[in-house]
Amino acid sequence: MNASFWLILATAYGLPVSTTHTIIAAIVGFSIAAEGFDSIKWGSCSKIFISWVAAPAITGFIGYLMFWLVRTFVLKSNSPFNRAALTYSLTIFVTLTINIFFVMHKGLKRMGLDTGLKLAVSFGTSFVIALIFQFLIVGRLKSRIVRMEDERETAEEELRAGMLSVAEEDVMCGGNTDCHAQGAASCEKVTSLDDEEANDPLKPNQNKEETGATFVVEEEPPSGFKAKMMLKLKEIADATYNRDLEGEA
Repeated sequence: MNASFWLILATAYGLPVSTTHTIIAAIVGFSIAAEGFDSIKWGSCSKIFISWVAAPAITGFIGYLMFWLVRTFVLKSNSPFNRAALTYSLTIFVTLTINIFFVMHKGLKRMGLDTGLKLAVSFGTSFVIALIFQFLIVGRLKSRIVRMEDERETAEEELRAGMLSVAEEDVMCGGNTDCHAQGAASCEKVTSLDDEEANDPLKPNQNKEETGATFVVEEEPPSGFKAKMMLKLKEIADATYNRDLEGEA
């Protein structure tokens, strides 16, 4: 009950907690309360307490050594992508060998299996799985990664080209929306027509301050080049979003 209470409390507050440590500490605590300090085999407990300190230090050193090897011989190599594809199966082999051996060593004690047999089974099983992964899966993963990278680069190039085209249209048309719809060639024509209408003495100057009327100009939906550009950008954004979702899945 004591261990359950502490585990629930630590989980509720997001504290780092170990079930094994909690149960051992609870057993030691109620044993001392029931029978005193002499009821505890402190020799066995000392090994457990030492492992609590030694295990993080040893695993930290092993993690440092493993990452140093990966960084030196894979990430900093001349071809890190191909080197990673080759060493991925090796990583799977080492990991499975260790895990299978410890599962057999700890979980099959009653069967009385020899340690050499456990090592042989662990080594052989992991080796077969690593070979299958290397020859059947790694190639597909490499092709998929290359294809996704090409699609990303193509989408970025199209996006940059589209943004550059829109910027050039804005510079040539001076911000005139009609010019975007009709193309840059008609920009000068539209501008000249506006100037002629403004300078025409036969047309009255309809100003809302003089007539008191309010004119509401409805904006037409984008068409022509601008509409195509917006549609293209939306397609690129949707493709990028779907690819990110697929990668997360």
